[in-house]
Amino acid sequence: MKTNLGFKEELNKEQLRAVIETEGPMLIIAGAGTGKTRVIISRIVHLIENKGINPENILALTFSKKAADDMAKRLNKRIGSLGKDITVTTFHGFCYQILREHAFHIGLPPSFYLIDEVEEWIFIRNILPELKLEYYLNLSNPSDIINGIIRFISRAKDELVSYEDYEDYVKEKEKRMNPDNEDDMIEMKREREVARIYRTIQMRMIKEGYLDFGDQIFYTVELFKKRPNILKEYQNRFHYIVVDEFQDTNFAQIKLVHLLTQLHGNICVVGDDDQAIYRFRGASFAAFRIFEELFPNLKMLKLTQNYRSTKNILKVADTLIKNNGEDRYDPEKDLWTENKEGKKVFVSIAKSFDDEAFWIAQKIKELINKKVNPSEIAVLYRAHNHKEKLVDLLTHFRIPITIKGGIGLFELKEVRDIITFMKAIYNPKDKIAIFTLLGSAYAELKPNELLYLSKEADLRSLDLWETLNNIEILEPLSSDAKERIANLRKLITEMIPLSVDTKISYFFQQLMEKTAILKQYIFNPSKESQQKASNIINFYHFILEFEENHLINDLGSFLEYVERYIEAGGNSEYDRFDSDEEGVQFMTVHAAKGLEFPYVFLISMTNDRFPTRKRNEPIPFPDELYKEKLPKGDFHLEEERRLCYVAFTRAKKFLYISGVEKDRKRLSRFIEEILKEPKYLVVEEVPSQTEYPFLPAELEDKTTLEKDKLIYSLVRRIVSISDNHDDIKNFFIKSIEDILKIMEYSIPKEKGEIIEEIRKKIEDSFDIRLKKPLITIYEHERKKKEKEILIESPLTLSYSHIEAYQECPLKYKFLYIYHIPSKETAPLAFGTHIHQVLHKFFSLIKKGEKPDLNILLEIYHSGWETTKYMDKYQEEEYKKAGEFQLISFFEKNKENFTPPLHLEKRFDFEIENVIVTGAIDRIDKIEGNRVEVIDYKTGKPKGPSYVKKSLQLSIYALAVKELFGYKPELLSFYYLTPNKKISTTRTEEELLETKKVILNVADQINKQIFEPKKGFYCNWCDYRWLCEDSFYNNYNNIEK
Repeated sequence: MKTNLGFKEELNKEQLRAVIETEGPMLIIAGAGTGKTRVIISRIVHLIENKGINPENILALTFSKKAADDMAKRLNKRIGSLGKDITVTTFHGFCYQILREHAFHIGLPPSFYLIDEVEEWIFIRNILPELKLEYYLNLSNPSDIINGIIRFISRAKDELVSYEDYEDYVKEKEKRMNPDNEDDMIEMKREREVARIYRTIQMRMIKEGYLDFGDQIFYTVELFKKRPNILKEYQNRFHYIVVDEFQDTNFAQIKLVHLLTQLHGNICVVGDDDQAIYRFRGASFAAFRIFEELFPNLKMLKLTQNYRSTKNILKVADTLIKNNGEDRYDPEKDLWTENKEGKKVFVSIAKSFDDEAFWIAQKIKELINKKVNPSEIAVLYRAHNHKEKLVDLLTHFRIPITIKGGIGLFELKEVRDIITFMKAIYNPKDKIAIFTLLGSAYAELKPNELLYLSKEADLRSLDLWETLNNIEILEPLSSDAKERIANLRKLITEMIPLSVDTKISYFFQQLMEKTAILKQYIFNPSKESQQKASNIINFYHFILEFEENHLINDLGSFLEYVERYIEAGGNSEYDRFDSDEEGVQFMTVHAAKGLEFPYVFLISMTNDRFPTRKRNEPIPFPDELYKEKLPKGDFHLEEERRLCYVAFTRAKKFLYISGVEKDRKRLSRFIEEILKEPKYLVVEEVPSQTEYPFLPAELEDKTTLEKDKLIYSLVRRIVSISDNHDDIKNFFIKSIEDILKIMEYSIPKEKGEIIEEIRKKIEDSFDIRLKKPLITIYEHERKKKEKEILIESPLTLSYSHIEAYQECPLKYKFLYIYHIPSKETAPLAFGTHIHQVLHKFFSLIKKGEKPDLNILLEIYHSGWETTKYMDKYQEEEYKKAGEFQLISFFEKNKENFTPPLHLEKRFDFEIENVIVTGAIDRIDKIEGNRVEVIDYKTGKPKGPSYVKKSLQLSIYALAVKELFGYKPELLSFYYLTPNKKISTTRTEEELLETKKVILNVADQINKQIFEPKKGFYCNWCDYRWLCEDSFYNNYNNIEK
């Protein structure tokens, strides 16, 4: 084998050792910016290219899905299709797949449902009476303790402490207690209650078929301990294991990799103890010490050369982190760099958060004026609410921004409006919902009209809905108002029948179709509209997820779930769809982990903000049950300091730290710590500002409504004065312009004509003409910045993408750009299940097991999901059909079953900057490099002419030939219904034509050609309720 060590030139001495020393356990302490990711990727590439290790024998584990996806992309870029065969995943994703396949071996249902923390909160809330709380009972708010319960149970699972283990601990503790001591007896009452809570919740969850995130790793470790045969299967599969971000692992995760590596012993973990910032998720600050105990013969390497930051930034970061003292794994660790000294770190101290925000906004503006790209600037903060003042100021300065996360789905007006509609339809007597709709954009009643209706309802002892149906009451209203009320009343009346015994997804679609709420945004290319469309689509995803996991899924049960979800603290966060990628990057320090920026501003460095105040757990986890050695210092403060260290080390060229010190607001102790080494710093006091740009003093500390009223008052006053005093009119011009600029942001867009009216009055009063109407300038700038739908580059297409586009370009846009899911029909669910069954069956054959019909049917029945079918009859018919297909398939082929060459073989290859991706069900070897490609079909069989023209098989042939180096001699569809295989071939000319088809579709997508294809098939399209111009919408009688 030819050895390729081309990467040697890219690596320093320590990095090279970390790459080529692959045998046995290795611990790599990789400081911030020391090239950790490059080392991991090069190590895996070295194993494959230079040591001949099969990619399928390599497992790469990391902490987050984002990190796993990034690693997979980098590997694919380095080694192409071989990267697809490496298992790159998160700990939870890895264990999820293991339990899906083997859960029944330890008495768990293979079809378990994974619940998140919010769903767990709702589950516990529903079984609170069963917990029989006494010590932890809060009569005024019984739900108050639920979050504490969840954190306690999560911690127990992270430490591999079962409820039986905890009960044993309580019994042992009770032996040491004095029965005559009242405090001891109260403590034992508390401990027994905690043990009962843990047992009850865990048993009820298993009974209901639920697992939480901690269960995935907990039960996988239990599986491996109780079933060594299954453990050995995975030990034989994975000869080399790499763990990234090791400092973020907990004891259960470390134990998992210890079990996996007991056969081959080739485990490499990479991390930085100074960046362990997920203690609240169960991560262990002592992960490195635990690893050292489990692998006493390990080799340890340190990566200390930093390639990211300047010397001054590193010195300040080092000054900070050294305060963690002996609780660091390596207290003597000292990063160094060959980079320049760079500018000193700026520390600004302001007297108020307004002053701080204004000062930072000015600094950012100065950088941009010096031609710095806004996307090279990051603003980091400890919590999302710390950013708002600065966001407002940058918006006023017209500086583009990108906000990562922090947007709560149920805080968005467009989502709240839809929920209000749902509430009004479900219960028209809901006065708040009806009142809100009357004043919203859907009825637009004026305040005096709303007040009139409300008073009339009270006087006549009617609810608001009854009032809307009383013609006598409505008579004094304008004809326009009466018409809008009638339209709203008609809509609610039409929707009421759908609020009972109708799936919430269908109800939502009908609501969107009748109100055009989503259409008005989705077909408007402005950023604002696209953002709102994205938010509503995210809400639709939330609805579909609810529907999938709840047997009763009508409007009433959904609204009850939403209330519980919000009460539990659930408020799914989404990045802004319309964020300008070239904008200043706003994010929390946690979100910035793993990123780097030339310019970093760390704001709101004030005590109780950063570091945050320590909060004691209502149900503390006993120190005796921790598997790790606990820190000597304050672990909360040390973790906050590590988080601050992460923020410092994101900066490449420039680090700006700001805090507020006034009255009872004390400067962050972390600033105080770095001030002890002033030679690396520039410290500046921020001058107090008496006024802010575009913000008259009268507007400070006022609500938006108050600001609007005051703006109108100021404008009228200025215009009035100017009408009578020509000599002072020029004095007011600048003030008027500033006020109009505020109004552009304060007044709703649809009322923007008010600004134009005021502008004209000003021009008439002053007898002047402004350089350009301000609203026109604003609209011009806004439209100039508007982007069309973002198309990824390079474009990635699968056969399904191309098929959808050829069927209808608009359908492709809905499905793959907006990610609006299509219905999961019974045929689709059935076909997916049959594919999974055959994949597992042939996996056993590939491992050398003898084909067995009973095993095939056991796999089929154990993975069957009843929720995918309309009713019991449909389910039973499909179930019988599937069993018949599999029996027929087995009987016909039982003498010819041979181990397949590949199963579910994933691929992606490039054609002129288009990535073509997919997965082939099965590849069988014929002879030499000649193979047969097989794809299973469970639907209605097609004839040989269809198979001959199939684009799907053509794409598979291209992948097999160009990517894997095989000769695709046969291309086959195996139709399971008639139990018949139809095969074909492809010529070079046909493969060339396939490339042209792919490129043609890609070209149209890149040109954003998404016109709908109209026809009778629009009648069964999943997106009828969204399409503006479908055959369905043009001919409304088609269903009748």
